[in-house]
Amino acid sequence: CSIERLPQSVPVSSVLPLLVKIANEQLDEYFRGERTTFTLPLQFRGTPFQLSVWKCIVAIPYGETCSYTDIAQAIGRPTSVRAVGAACRANPFLIVVPCHRVVGKKGKLTGYVNGLTEKMRLLQLEKDILCCKGLHATLSESTSPFVTTLALQPPKKE
Repeated sequence: CSIERLPQSVPVSSVLPLLVKIANEQLDEYFRGERTTFTLPLQFRGTPFQLSVWKCIVAIPYGETCSYTDIAQAIGRPTSVRAVGAACRANPFLIVVPCHRVVGKKGKLTGYVNGLTEKMRLLQLEKDILCCKGLHATLSESTSPFVTTLALQPPKKE
């Protein structure tokens, strides 16, 4: 999934039925463990800050996590940790932009629009699928069995 906008000349109503069908197929594949990223032509609407946060979140690999602080640092705004959390709450495409992979300091599970139970369920699903496929993510020193950590690099300037 890339954080880009559809051309304004493309009326959403003309592609909506196809997008819904593709999204349903891709989400089904995700929940069966057959898909780890999404290839949907989504139209993101948000502030430049939100777009940069969502772009960073899309880069978090399946089965891994990073902290709100990591994202703030990766986008060059190290003091904007709370704003990163607000951008996660404003994410219009849950799972596709996997904000469930964003955790608090030291891997603490914090905040999720659909609740912590759902966040834990999604992280556990990814962990279980990786284990079934023989791929083992490196567990952090967190007390949570769901959390792995990822060091992010700042996005490249275009």
